[in-house]
Amino acid sequence: MTTPTSTFELITPEIATRYLTNKAKNRNPRPLTVRSYAFDMMDGKWTVSSDAICFNQEGRLIDGQHRLLACIQADVPFRSFVIRGMTEDDLANVNTGVSRTIADYFNYDGFKEPALLAASIRQLDTLMRKVPADVYSSRNPMPPRSRLVAKEFVNYNPDLMEAVSVISSFKRPKGLCPGSVLAAIWTIGSRITSKDIATEFVESFSVGTNLTADSPILAMRNRCLEDRDSRVSATMHRKPLNTFRRMQGVARAWNWWMIGKPVGRTGFTIGNQDATLPWMFDMRNIKLPDAMRKRADIHIPDNKPWTMPQPNQ
Repeated sequence: MTTPTSTFELITPEIATRYLTNKAKNRNPRPLTVRSYAFDMMDGKWTVSSDAICFNQEGRLIDGQHRLLACIQADVPFRSFVIRGMTEDDLANVNTGVSRTIADYFNYDGFKEPALLAASIRQLDTLMRKVPADVYSSRNPMPPRSRLVAKEFVNYNPDLMEAVSVISSFKRPKGLCPGSVLAAIWTIGSRITSKDIATEFVESFSVGTNLTADSPILAMRNRCLEDRDSRVSATMHRKPLNTFRRMQGVARAWNWWMIGKPVGRTGFTIGNQDATLPWMFDMRNIKLPDAMRKRADIHIPDNKPWTMPQPNQ
């Protein structure tokens, strides 16, 4: 029986290419994962991992293709442990562990409400990208953020932690709206108005008190609550609201509420399902780490003075 050997290597794009040309049968590469790894490598955020690049006894690559592809895409070398001589029995245990999420890392770092904080970064990311509904789905998720980039984002925007605390203080009905959506809106809204105004909005939406019959907040809140009951949605010929659609609706409710527009006889509409998010905020108020600003698919509005959104936005 051959004992596997381990080395610690500097893997250049040339070496990565050579390793990939001798690859055993493997799963199809995931472009978003490769892209995320490549960004981290280019930004100097890639760190040494205990997960090694692995070869079997025939010298064929069996684990590490995403990192190697990212190395080539980024054109940046990285350091990694490399194990050679693994058997078929060893292969059965490759990639069987539970992956750590950004929320897990936030928990290790001592952040409060780590899951909500991690999800709120994702929602702010969505607001900045204005991602179409067909892109924002579980089948085509946003590129994952590294732990260091996510932590840097929080350090740049410490009021996001206050937003998480505010949202957590209100008890929302089950199925109303993800707290991360409201935390993202509170973070930006508090900067262009005040923390009190932003808190009033999310409290009214969460609790549903002191709302008039023609309030856009009440209209969107009722729409979300109706969506919990599939029979109601079916009767009204409505498609269930995913997270993106809820964000569209809450964004529009904010716009209407800010300009004092009541809900008339035509009712409150969320907007076209394939539409992008309305620019209801001045996104220049969000401070981005360089690692996030460099990503080609993030669009930051032109440096123009912010104006109050009109009702049709």
